[in-house]
Amino acid sequence: MNEPANDERALPEVHEGTLDDATLDALFADIAAAATLLAVIVKRGRAAEPPGSPAALEDARGALRSGAVRAVQLRYRHEGREWWDTISSSAPGRWRVVRIAHDFGPGAEAACAPPK
Repeated sequence: MNEPANDERALPEVHEGTLDDATLDALFADIAAAATLLAVIVKRGRAAEPPGSPAALEDARGALRSGAVRAVQLRYRHEGREWWDTISSSAPGRWRVVRIAHDFGPGAEAACAPPK
């Protein structure tokens, strides 16, 4: 098997699951209480809207629960790692969650910045 080159990164850690309404509410409450929220992104149709402010967390939960949006993505930092949770409805009262742990490494912000 070939060893990856030094500049190649491993694929991010991914978790999937299904939540009920009460567990969905607990997830939002846990993120609000124990994480540093970085962005809230809502998807109403084919395209995602630009990231919203962390204050948009409760608005995103309400829009998701009411069916006003197809999905939301919560980007947050918890215990030194950056997590992206994408949440969508899978059935009435059931929510699909895909959670990805990102490790962008040192200098990632500069590497991802648009050219000047």
